[in-house]
Amino acid sequence: MESDYSQTAMIQIIAKPERTYGLVVGIEKYSDTRWNVGNGGGPANDALKFAEWLCSRKVLKDNIRLCLSPLEENNHLVQQSDLKVQEATEHNLSEIIENDLSQKTGDLLFIFWAGHGLLTVERERRLLCADMTSQNWRNLNLDSLFLLLQSDRFKIRNHICIVDTCANFPELKELPKKLNGKGFSSSPSREDSRKFVFFATREGEKAKVNPQEKTGYFSQSVIDALKKESLEYWPPNMEIIAKKVKQQVTSLGKQQQPTIYTYNWEGDRDDYLPTHFREPEKLPQANDDLATNFSANPPISLIPDTTTFEFEVVTVDAQGRETKPCHKQAQYFVEILDDAVKLEMVSIPGGKFTMGATQEELESREDERPRHLVNVKPFFMGKYPITQAQWRAIASRPKIKHDLDPDPSCFKGDNRPIERVSWYDAEEFCDRLSQKTRRFYRLPTEAEWEYACRAQTTTPFHFGATITTELANYCGQDKNTKACFYKRTYRNGPKGIYRQETSEVDIFSANTFGLHDMHGNVWDWCADYYHNNYQEAPSDGSMWLINGNEEGRILRGGSWNSPPNICRSASRFLGNPSSSNKNIGFRVVCSFV
Repeated sequence: MESDYSQTAMIQIIAKPERTYGLVVGIEKYSDTRWNVGNGGGPANDALKFAEWLCSRKVLKDNIRLCLSPLEENNHLVQQSDLKVQEATEHNLSEIIENDLSQKTGDLLFIFWAGHGLLTVERERRLLCADMTSQNWRNLNLDSLFLLLQSDRFKIRNHICIVDTCANFPELKELPKKLNGKGFSSSPSREDSRKFVFFATREGEKAKVNPQEKTGYFSQSVIDALKKESLEYWPPNMEIIAKKVKQQVTSLGKQQQPTIYTYNWEGDRDDYLPTHFREPEKLPQANDDLATNFSANPPISLIPDTTTFEFEVVTVDAQGRETKPCHKQAQYFVEILDDAVKLEMVSIPGGKFTMGATQEELESREDERPRHLVNVKPFFMGKYPITQAQWRAIASRPKIKHDLDPDPSCFKGDNRPIERVSWYDAEEFCDRLSQKTRRFYRLPTEAEWEYACRAQTTTPFHFGATITTELANYCGQDKNTKACFYKRTYRNGPKGIYRQETSEVDIFSANTFGLHDMHGNVWDWCADYYHNNYQEAPSDGSMWLINGNEEGRILRGGSWNSPPNICRSASRFLGNPSSSNKNIGFRVVCSFV
């Protein structure tokens, strides 16, 4: 039965079953047998069940293109369905898409794909074909396929895509850094093209198979939900289906989260995150240098869905004795910078806090006052300062504004923080990272930095009233210089050690938000101009440039060479944006409204 209904604001289409087409793919045996899925019966079985469901809903058998890997044990199912089956090779699939389905004038196309998939270093989803080998990674570029579907080269205007594949980057030596594959040429998008995509996983996750039932957990949940949907309407309401499937798969505890992407169902939409993360707070403007570099790859309006991680939080009493640690959870997502380097971005919830130090806070300064209330929007911050491995991965990319030294650090180590970088170097890094990921990365504002450092605490350090060298890398011993004497304890805290160099970024415990090295190790550059005090400071956490010192930028957090009072949450320092030394690094922020 055709339908012209509006069960949700998202889906409003007219379609007839007899004018619906299907490309149904199930691949579990590959030319490279190391990639075979279990003992057989998973993806191919799911594909056959999906094709059977299409037939049960009066979709014509001649309109279904069924592509499988050769499986003798499924022959009886194929014969029962009386469907023509082709091998799921790169050539066959490309021919079906480009020269067959693209010319059909139907109402709706279903694409169902179950098998292996992966995520490239460029964050492209690829679908592996049955004839792939370690020498020839035959695959389809899913991103380019979506562009073809929404272009005027593809006559069917409505598409529902169900993709049960992994979306992680496999750590294989034979996997080339630049993965070639079948890309589809397209033309300008049509405004009347609409697409609903339902992925089995978020980026970075694996799709799981139930070996006993010989089915993918996601595919089985989709097919079960479709079979229960009312026969009154065609097509089924995919938003309702997706909601049921997400609940079912999540309840299984398989560490995979189905996600939705829609194109032009009442506008582009991504269901990766809660609704308060919608549009970038700032994107490059037309006259920005960075905007030109975004033109070929427009920014992604939303980041991938987050994954929960657990960590231990340590606090201390007034004498620096550790109290009982507590366990916390936070959300994060991962950017893949190259085949061996990742960037973890932690979700920082929005909220209000009081910025600055009281008059009573020991060794505080006047530029840390007056204290004032700031309302900070949600954002994501690097779990650690940018490391040397992360720096090299991005510094090797094409120049945007100025050159970057790929290895400037004094203290060498992939997992040590980058140092000897200027404010301009940090900005260039953010620009290149934005260009690669198609998200907008930047330095934190000073208010965001202090909010993230405090992590809902009001004490001088997020650890408590004092700090120890067991918890952070700073100079924990008294030190005489020609200029003055530096005391290396804070309040009643103990003396410690002086490492005289940076440390790896993950050796000290995190704060309540899940961030490491907010006190000590390296200074963090912030985006703001330096101001002598907080008079007329913004109350919304935004970058503060008005009436500031254009020759000075903010540094926060202290370093391995700093006394403990300089490492306080409220402590701030003036830095020349052109200066770089072995005390200074940075971390990045990605923010959404």
